[in-house]
Amino acid sequence: MGLARDVWSKVVFLHEGRDTEQGPPAEMFTTPKTEGLDRFIAKVSS
Repeated sequence: MGLARDVWSKVVFLHEGRDTEQGPPAEMFTTPKTEGLDRFIAKVSS
């Protein structure tokens, strides 16, 4: 997650093969708009 935040200006989150969310890493990782991304962040952050 740190690499994405530090290097890329835009990230895309795929859930079940679909582009469900995209945007600046800092925004996506702090305020996810989808439940799938929220669960993913919780899982990789623990």
